[in-house]
Amino acid sequence: MDKARQVLSFFTSIMLALLLTVTMPVSNVAVQGAVSSSPVATHMIINQVFGANGNADTPVSHDFIELYNPTNAEIDLAGYSIQYAAVGKSSWAKLNLTGKVPAHTSYLIQGVNLKTGSATLKCTVPKGDITWDQKLDNKQLKIALVKSTSALAKANPLPNADIIDFVGIAGNEKGVDDTIDAYEGAGFAVGKSKQKAMRRVAFQDTDNNILDFELVDYRSDYFASYAPRNKAAGAWTQSINVGSFDGLKPNTIAHSFTGDPKTTRTITWQTGLEVPVGMVEITPAATVSIVDKKITTQIGDRYEHVAYITGLSPGRAYRYRCGDSTQDGFSSAYTFTTEPASASAFTFLHVSDTQCFDAEEFAIWGNLAKQALNNTSNAKFLIHTGDIVESMSNE
Repeated sequence: MDKARQVLSFFTSIMLALLLTVTMPVSNVAVQGAVSSSPVATHMIINQVFGANGNADTPVSHDFIELYNPTNAEIDLAGYSIQYAAVGKSSWAKLNLTGKVPAHTSYLIQGVNLKTGSATLKCTVPKGDITWDQKLDNKQLKIALVKSTSALAKANPLPNADIIDFVGIAGNEKGVDDTIDAYEGAGFAVGKSKQKAMRRVAFQDTDNNILDFELVDYRSDYFASYAPRNKAAGAWTQSINVGSFDGLKPNTIAHSFTGDPKTTRTITWQTGLEVPVGMVEITPAATVSIVDKKITTQIGDRYEHVAYITGLSPGRAYRYRCGDSTQDGFSSAYTFTTEPASASAFTFLHVSDTQCFDAEEFAIWGNLAKQALNNTSNAKFLIHTGDIVESMSNE
């Protein structure tokens, strides 16, 4: 396989054997999976929360809570309040809100000035639509958006018909601050620190904090895309980098090891909803079992296809392609060679946490990977461990 295709494959798999080139036939079994959903909220939401607990060695100038109106109509905040409590506390600090928020616009609550030093400052929080002299914890905190000006009175106030939105956030130190005593759904948002904010994923509200929120790191040079906004910033939406996606053709093909590399391989790919059942053609013949599962991503519903290939012979070259039963639905043909029966020393490349934010960053990583592969021509494969992208909402 040529080096450019090695670089492309690098970014489509967590663990990649260096594949590619031509193909033929085999049997397959299809099983359909479950469907999930990620509805956009139909009410005012808590979009982002940052607290540093008064620490000055942080990349952000102020604590803040960013609210957002994801609806198509103006929302009047008269009679609303934002409320905060630390872990284990049943007494809630409260700020009554004022003003009207246009459709698809943020409302910024600017918290205490952290007096961040110039050596660490990255993000200067814009002027708030309202200010709150309330220090927010940098690890464990509970935030409630309440359609009432009465203070909450329980450590866990849920359920409560007056609570419009709620997030329970825990810290990043296991066994120390990685729990919280109130949250929505099956789990709380975890990993908060004085360097990181908790931000909602694509305005969705499934009433499940662990799914609806993700961490964003303000030490990044690319924080501007998720920095807080106020009303003056005007209407906006979260940008999602869709890239090129042909629903009929296999996309994001990944060839990986999930068992004995002498006798097994796993191929994973995605298609649009037009292709609910996938298949693999391979020669010489092998056993292929395929699981087809409908999934919901930040850029729409798709089918994910996972092909488990077994019964391969050690030390043998194979050709395959994946797709569906129509000629137009197949991928290009690729090749791989299984490991020989007798193991021997080998060379491989290992990289971790590319965590790229956009196409420009991936281009930098691509050039680096190309140089590494050119300088290590005897590498058997490349393994990527960690986060491939910076944010799950920017696939």
